[in-house]
Amino acid sequence: MILYYFGLWKKAFYSRDRRMLVMGAAKIWMLYWILGMLIILAILALIVQKYTKKNHRKTDYYAFFIIGIFWALVGLIPKNQFFFIIGIVFMAIGLSHKKEWKKNRITWAKLSKDERKARVIAIIVLAIFILVGFVAFLLAAKCKYYS
Repeated sequence: MILYYFGLWKKAFYSRDRRMLVMGAAKIWMLYWILGMLIILAILALIVQKYTKKNHRKTDYYAFFIIGIFWALVGLIPKNQFFFIIGIVFMAIGLSHKKEWKKNRITWAKLSKDERKARVIAIIVLAIFILVGFVAFLLAAKCKYYS
């Protein structure tokens, strides 16, 4: 079913070129990998939500401003207008509520023990994802170099 949906059925089974068969299988495994990562991230989000649901905090608009700066730079460097516009919107939201920056700022000292634990777990899991992604990138580049 997945092969048929992504148009890999004919490429994988009716191609005389062996590389096409390997490329079709690699695309399928990449889809499974992405699906697995999304499931793990959803579970992580539910765990974080469980720990932070007790005391609902007000929005941290300073974080919106910082996220806006990051997205604007991400869009500006490769000249991607979409990311640049999203960054400008985040920065505008953050600047429009500048009076609330100090009042709603969340620091490590203000977090409860459970929230600290959840954030440490989230940081570790995200660091592992980044490391695995970097290793996969290097392996893919190495395979491309030798083929």
